[in-house]
Amino acid sequence: MNVMMLSLMYPEDTKKQVARDVKDKLQNQINSYQRAFAEGIRANLQTGERLDIVNSLPVGVFPLQYRRPVISSGWHDGHTMYELGCFNLPGIKQRGRARRRDNHPS
Repeated sequence: MNVMMLSLMYPEDTKKQVARDVKDKLQNQINSYQRAFAEGIRANLQTGERLDIVNSLPVGVFPLQYRRPVISSGWHDGHTMYELGCFNLPGIKQRGRARRRDNHPS
């Protein structure tokens, strides 16, 4: 059985850039918890099964908490995590992520 996980994590390949762009601190507790959860799922997958992660970057809105007005969508961490990009503005951010979630290419 393949597993799809919805998450709030920082992709490892962009974590340093995200850390530079947040105006406060990274939410490491939620990132660590969900990474451990994903690793537990991976450790229990059978041969031929896979874990797909659909991610929503856990950052605040532009310009109050995050320095970038656009969060790009795309694959990260060796094509194991798909980021739901968005226009990082209040209201628009949430509606855009919901629309992209419904159209996720899995």
